[in-house]
Amino acid sequence: MKRCSRCLLPDGRFHTEITGDGGCNYCSHWDEHGAAISDYESNRVALAQRLDAVRGKHVFDAIVGLSGGKDSVYVLNRTVSDFGLNVLALTFDNGCLKESAAANIQRAVEKLGVQHEFYRPDQRVHRAFYQAAFRTFGDPCIACAIGGYCVVLKICLERRIPFFIHGRSPYQMFRNFYAGNDDIFTETTQLNIEPPSIQKLIQFLEQLDERVGAWLEALFGDPVLRERVRSEFFLDPNQLTPDFAPEFLGLFAFEPYDEEHLKQVAEAKLGYRRPKKDALLSHDDCKIHDASAYLFHQIHGETPALPEIAAMLRHGALTMEEGRHLVEFNTRFSAAWPTESMNDLCDLLELSTEEIRRVVEEKRRGIEKFECH
Repeated sequence: MKRCSRCLLPDGRFHTEITGDGGCNYCSHWDEHGAAISDYESNRVALAQRLDAVRGKHVFDAIVGLSGGKDSVYVLNRTVSDFGLNVLALTFDNGCLKESAAANIQRAVEKLGVQHEFYRPDQRVHRAFYQAAFRTFGDPCIACAIGGYCVVLKICLERRIPFFIHGRSPYQMFRNFYAGNDDIFTETTQLNIEPPSIQKLIQFLEQLDERVGAWLEALFGDPVLRERVRSEFFLDPNQLTPDFAPEFLGLFAFEPYDEEHLKQVAEAKLGYRRPKKDALLSHDDCKIHDASAYLFHQIHGETPALPEIAAMLRHGALTMEEGRHLVEFNTRFSAAWPTESMNDLCDLLELSTEEIRRVVEEKRRGIEKFECH
C-alpha cells in the first residue's frame, strides 16, 4: 500500500490523498497552516484574554474533564496551581472507568482540594448510544468521544460555566487536519487561538446542533430514542444568550505538549501513578479501550494510533524512524485479541463475541468495497 513519505498515512484511507511529491493532502494543509497553530507565544495571549475576562465572575471559572489519565491530571494541576482558576473537576463515568484511573482521580482531587463530581448518564440511553455507534460505524467509542465531550458543554451552559478545559494533545486535536475536514475538534481548536468572540461561539454551537441532529437521525430510526439521547448528552441551543456561550478549550492549543514531562509533573504534584504497561501514546483509564483498538484494526487494517502518529510526524515530534517503530509497536498491540477488555465490551453492548465479529466483518467488507470503487 502506498503511504505518505512524510507522515505514513496510507493512500485512500482516512481521506488521504498522496500528492505528486510523495507527501499527502494532510501534510500540504499542515504546511500552509501549521506555523500559526504552533505559535504558542501568540496563542498564550488569546488564552490570557479568555481567562482574564471571566475569572471570578461565575460560581466556577471552568470545568476540567478528569479521566484519571496523565493529560487530565496534568491539566487540572495547571489550571488550579498555575492559572489560579476556580474549577469544577468533572468525571464522565460511563461504567468503564478503571480502578487505577479512579485512584488517580481521588488523589488529584484531594491534593488540590477542588470540587469534584461524577456525571453518570442514564445507562439504558447510553447503552443504546454505544450499540448504535458500534452497529453504524463499528466504533463504540464514538458514544464517548462525542457524547462525553458534548454533555460537558451542556452542563457548562446550564450552570453558566464559561469553559470546558480538556487535555487532548495537539496530535489528537489535529489528527484529522486536512482541507475540508468536518472534525468538530479541529474547528474548536482553531476558534481557541482566535480572539475571543461570543458571536462565533454561538454560531459554532448552533451549527453543531444541526450536525448532531443529522448524525443522530442516521444512528437512530426510533424518534423517541433519538430524542432521549439528544436530551441526555447535547445542549439546547435555545438556552444560548447573546452574553454567554461556553467554550471547549484545549490547553495544548496554547502551550507545547511533552508527554514525559506531563507524567513527571502529574506524579510529583498530584500523586499520579503510571499504568503497568506505560508507553508513549498508552491509554489506560478505560476498560474497553483495548477492545475498541482491536475492532478498529480489524476493520481498517491499521492501528487506531496511526492518525495520531502521523500528526506527531507533521509536528516534528518524531523522526521518521521513531514514527515507523511506533506504528509497528501499536500495530502488534491492536492486532492481538484483548480477552478481558473484549469481555467488558460485550457486557457494555449486551452482545456476544460472535455478534461483534459479524458486525466487524460487515464493516470491513464495506470499506473494501468502497476502496475497490
